[in-house]
Amino acid sequence: MRLFYLKPVWHRSGDIGLVPLRLTIFALLFSWSCLGGMSSLVAADKVWEKVDKIIDVNFSETPFDDAMAEMSKKIGVPIRLDEDGLDDVGAPARVKVSAGFSQMTGGALLSLILEERGLTWTIEEEGLAITSIERMEAAFRTETHSLLTLGAIGRNSKELAEVLQEVTEGIEGMHWKSPDDDEAEGTLVAEPGRLSVTQHRAGQEVIADALRQVRRAVSKRSFPLTQHEQADVYLKNLLAKEASCDFQKQPLDAAVRAIAKQYRVPNWINYASLSRHEVHHDTPVTLTVDKAPLSELMDRLLHESDLEWGIRDEVVYIAAREEYESYAELQIVNVSKLLISHGGAAQLIKEVQELDPKSTWGAEGGKVRELGGLLFIRQTPSTQRQIGKFLNSGS
Repeated sequence: MRLFYLKPVWHRSGDIGLVPLRLTIFALLFSWSCLGGMSSLVAADKVWEKVDKIIDVNFSETPFDDAMAEMSKKIGVPIRLDEDGLDDVGAPARVKVSAGFSQMTGGALLSLILEERGLTWTIEEEGLAITSIERMEAAFRTETHSLLTLGAIGRNSKELAEVLQEVTEGIEGMHWKSPDDDEAEGTLVAEPGRLSVTQHRAGQEVIADALRQVRRAVSKRSFPLTQHEQADVYLKNLLAKEASCDFQKQPLDAAVRAIAKQYRVPNWINYASLSRHEVHHDTPVTLTVDKAPLSELMDRLLHESDLEWGIRDEVVYIAAREEYESYAELQIVNVSKLLISHGGAAQLIKEVQELDPKSTWGAEGGKVRELGGLLFIRQTPSTQRQIGKFLNSGS
């Protein structure tokens, strides 16, 4: 799944400070010569603000191009359909879109609609472009991320870059140039107080989100949440509440809809994923649960049908388990107190890796690294939930 709605951490120079006048003049002249680049960054920032705006949609068998035109109006920016990108996945302008959601960001809604069709969106000029995932992954750009709010970890930019490169390799199709992969175009360069990142759009957003997680984990201050982060917090709180159900040979998707309606859980079933892995959405399910956390109810409901769920694009996102097992997400947790009670980083990491006997670690699976009292954990959503319970329990 492609996550393309997290606002990147744009780096802007701060105070000029005690800089000789001639150097200041030179810098201003140089900036003027780069005005086109700066103006494009400002334009991109404005587009991100629009994409992060809350909107409602209700499409019912709406032609794809008409749906994109309506999304353009609601988000408030032009949306261009990349014809070559659409041709890559079979010209979906002829297909129909059915989706009804309220109180979600425009970026998340676009991602839900596009992902099943092998498409994604990117920012260009002063609007958005709809293209294929493959074309997005071939388009690289460089962004600079400030580390000034990350404390001691930010001052150790070289080691932070090494950890991020290791734990994000492969996420969202990211690959980093290294002695083992000299053909990769992605680079992560550590500089004093900042990271310079060359990656495709999805990769840039993974790094931006990781740095936001680090900032929250190391800071005693509270920072305003993005709309996407607010949605995540809401869903996590909702899924922790008690729930009950009594399904007797009810079609699986009908059971999911019943739970969603009763507990007001925004959800999305990726029917294309189910079809690819020959999972039937109308498989009869029988399940009786009396007062258990809603997250556990979802686990039990989907387990027998070879389905998995996670929080993605501001909804409970359901897809074939086989597909989810190839999808990794990154969580960064402050474990400074646990390092003491568990006898150090090596022992805590060992315990984390042994939590789920089905999970894999290493070159072909999850990654976990410790840096400055933080654990950087890359794993599948279901294993991340187990790790989260373990770390939060303080066991």
